[in-house]
Amino acid sequence: MLGSLGSSGQAAMDELEYDVVIVGAGPAGLAAAVRLKRLRPACTVAVLEKARRPGGHLLSGALVPADLLHPLFSPEEQADAPLGAPIHRESLEYLSERRALPLPVPPFFAQHEATPRRAASLSRLGRWMAEKAEELGVDLLPGFAAVELLWDDHGAVMGVRTGDKGRDREGRPKPHFEPGMALRARVTILAEGCRGYLAQQAIQRFGLGRGRAPQTYALGLKEVWQLPGPPGLNHIALHTLGWPLPGDVYGGGFVYPEGENRLALGLVMGLDYRRPAWDPWLAFRRWLDHPRLRSLLQGGQRIGFGARTIADGGGQARPRLVFDGGLLVGDAAGVFDPARRQGVAPAIASGVLAAETLNTVWDAGDFSQRGLEDYQRAQEASPEDRRLRAGRNVRPGFRVGRLPGLLNAAWEGGTHGRSPWTLGWRIEDRGRMTPLP
Repeated sequence: MLGSLGSSGQAAMDELEYDVVIVGAGPAGLAAAVRLKRLRPACTVAVLEKARRPGGHLLSGALVPADLLHPLFSPEEQADAPLGAPIHRESLEYLSERRALPLPVPPFFAQHEATPRRAASLSRLGRWMAEKAEELGVDLLPGFAAVELLWDDHGAVMGVRTGDKGRDREGRPKPHFEPGMALRARVTILAEGCRGYLAQQAIQRFGLGRGRAPQTYALGLKEVWQLPGPPGLNHIALHTLGWPLPGDVYGGGFVYPEGENRLALGLVMGLDYRRPAWDPWLAFRRWLDHPRLRSLLQGGQRIGFGARTIADGGGQARPRLVFDGGLLVGDAAGVFDPARRQGVAPAIASGVLAAETLNTVWDAGDFSQRGLEDYQRAQEASPEDRRLRAGRNVRPGFRVGRLPGLLNAAWEGGTHGRSPWTLGWRIEDRGRMTPLP
């Protein structure tokens, strides 16, 4: 039971102790929890999730490799995994205001025969992974938002504090008030997603972004539609470029058939646009009204919608991943691959590497930044990082416009990312915006 209120209106804060506390029940955090419990069953692990249930803040619409869960679960355990419909082909179309022109699929987008992809509902996948984690003995704590890092006397992270519940707008406790909890841990893994609140605290406190390019972000607006019959894109993932985005706004659309007569679709736009009057929501509505999209949605009904931000800077903007007492994984660690628009697989891979690093150093008991450095090295040597480096110049090329960006992307794809240079930037997204006259 949580602490009770005293006469001053303050509450005694309960404390819980774990070996590892993970903030965020997304793919990266759950992968870390599952893998760690596999390697060290006696290790106590808690996963905090601010949504009311795992998967509640995950949006549908993700292309994932068919072998996504192989590092975590046996084939028998994966039998009921909600990985969605298989994707046999990917297509790219350039939209004008009324028409759609097919384009060749860039090498960075093209799926390889050896690793076919599936169109997964990320929210379903999150719930499924959470259930599997609980079966292994992980403590899932949904409905608790971590609001503060806890520090020991030497300045190392030693856990997190959750926020109070049941205060009025003046901050006074209501009758159903519940104080926050302190969750203390030997290691804290921050898997909050893009620009996580605690991750930003750690990045600033430990200088993890020093010497890196400022992170650049994109906004994805998404919807899920239930159709009366099989979609016109059966087993085909569609990507779009062009309308309604002007040439100086980076981005594009996607349409994924998830199975069960459902389509997940969305428009992703870079937040480094210059025009202050640009309206991403209006652009999304106009995109949905394009004849190409209308033909796919005919007779359907929207059953879900939402938005999320993406850390789109790639390797140039990724911070250091280890600090005294903890690790960054997933989108909090900037592992999203902008060239391939891939985030789920790199996130899960980073969670697995984090767990394997902890298993290696556990007996030594050194959870300082130096003691956890193997995770940084393992991430930099991973296949995901090699792909990230190969596509490092694709996203920066679009900062000078769509046509130069497309030409640069074609060059990078043709050379397989072997350019002897690395493009970068020094200005944050907000610094590029032109003031209103």
